[in-house]
Amino acid sequence: MRLGHLLILSGFLLAFITLLLIPILATGETSLSFGGCIVILFFPICFGVGDKPLLLILAAMLLAIVLMILSYFILRPQRGAAE
Repeated sequence: MRLGHLLILSGFLLAFITLLLIPILATGETSLSFGGCIVILFFPICFGVGDKPLLLILAAMLLAIVLMILSYFILRPQRGAAE
């Protein structure tokens, strides 16, 4: 339970720090691109905005799949102990 809370908190902190660093590191004319993936149950909804949205969508989908597999392996020992 604490690991999940820690991961959620670290994700929010990482996003917040990134938003703070964008104006500091941006010099001259810059463009902003981003992508994300929202997973509801087993259905990922991915999006991308910027110069190459397809690449960002694919990267977000790949990251979502890796995180799903990682969470499966983290939670598998806990499920076995409950049975």
